[in-house]
Amino acid sequence: MLGASNVFLYFDLAGVFFEWEGGIENIAKLAGKPVDDVKKVFQAHDSDACKGLISPAELGRFYEKELSFSFKTDFLTFWVESFQPIIETHERVCRLFKEGVPIGIVTNIYKGTFEEALGKYIPDLPYRAVIKSCDYGVKKPDPKFLDIAETACGFEKSKIMLIDDNQDNVDAAIKFGWNATLFARKSSLGLY
Repeated sequence: MLGASNVFLYFDLAGVFFEWEGGIENIAKLAGKPVDDVKKVFQAHDSDACKGLISPAELGRFYEKELSFSFKTDFLTFWVESFQPIIETHERVCRLFKEGVPIGIVTNIYKGTFEEALGKYIPDLPYRAVIKSCDYGVKKPDPKFLDIAETACGFEKSKIMLIDDNQDNVDAAIKFGWNATLFARKSSLGLY
């Protein structure tokens, strides 16, 4: 059993708490375009949206303009409704909370997504720290973002463990002095 004072667990969200790539596939279906065309728009604008440099509404307009279609609802609602919860992660996190393990979220995410997904795709728990890239203008694997997260949790480097589905993020956390492990699921669309 992990004691409350032994380690701080930071979880990523997308790919760890929920599957998100269904949103790419759903945009392709709605737009009547190949998934590869949608992936190009994603790759061109995702980083700016994760850094909070553009809003989800602006991101949605990029998809609409570049793929010549219209969303039937706002982009953020469409995006979040495409998520699929990873139940085994939810169950594990809830067990860890009951054991007294301090847990936080450190994630590259669009503005409003955490709030929209909380309680359905993210367990609604009293996380000790929730560090969202869109709030800081920087994202994983940037060490500046990891430094923000480290300060927020109040644990020293050697006591922080990151669970993330992106190897670059895991490698950066280890280089930064954290412990880190790659979450087992793989990206079905090859986006990360």
